[in-house]
Amino acid sequence: MKLFNLALLCSIIIFISCKSKETPQLTNDQFIDYMPSKPDDMTEEKYRDYMIKLKSTYEDIKSDDSTFTYVDHFNLFGIYMEMNVNDDSVIYHNNKAFELDPYNFASIFTLMYSEYKGSITNYYNQKGYDSLKSVCDSIIANYKAEKMDIEKYAMQNGFDYELLLLLNEIKISDQAHRSGEEMDFEKQNMIDYDNQLLIDSLYQEYGTYIGKSMVGEEFGGVMWAVIQHAYLEYHEKYLPVVHTAVLNRELSEGRLHLLVDRTFKKKYGYQIFGSQGTVTLAPDSIRQRVINKYQVN
Repeated sequence: MKLFNLALLCSIIIFISCKSKETPQLTNDQFIDYMPSKPDDMTEEKYRDYMIKLKSTYEDIKSDDSTFTYVDHFNLFGIYMEMNVNDDSVIYHNNKAFELDPYNFASIFTLMYSEYKGSITNYYNQKGYDSLKSVCDSIIANYKAEKMDIEKYAMQNGFDYELLLLLNEIKISDQAHRSGEEMDFEKQNMIDYDNQLLIDSLYQEYGTYIGKSMVGEEFGGVMWAVIQHAYLEYHEKYLPVVHTAVLNRELSEGRLHLLVDRTFKKKYGYQIFGSQGTVTLAPDSIRQRVINKYQVN
């Protein structure tokens, strides 16, 4: 299940601890179907919820030929940390997440810094925290400084250059005030509304989800991001469109799961696949029915 658990505010302590010890010599295969034991102070119900999340995550990884992405590592890392698993698996997943996608790792850390600094600094010394903050800030600054040659990308892949330019603008603006020092949800909400109008216009023009076959991996998730960051009615409007895109391999299955969970959280107060942090899972009968509906074979 390619999803982010934004409760990952403990990631920094593990990363810093790795600077003074060797990275565990582990492999991805060691974590397929790994089910940690129930901690003594955890209720059976809570433990059951974690096992459901892990099982769903492992099933999605297997569906991708057991290929782990940085999101898989983040997701497993978050679950293990919430369960207080204290072994090399936690360090391993944190390291792999950073290794596979330093920019997204840095982006999540920056978000956590802005919202949870007081809580995070309880886990490690201030010097180590500030050091990693500096590294993450540099990664984000360098990423923003690099300008993608969209014209070259379009020519090499046979994509519509004007469409790519528009999607690139949407992609950048979607993150303009969502994290870091520029975080401002009031400004971001205004941008999100404009982006929703643009996505509506593009959908009317093309009559389909604008995915990988039309714009490649680089921009195949832009339309989804705008939908994910919208309001409930917008989720419901485009959920069937996203579902079809996933069935047609235009978008990853994990993003469908994220949208389903966001929709159900807003509408019913519970989630289906386990991507929304500590939000309660739906009753088993409802979960199974929804999972069957959105199962991608």
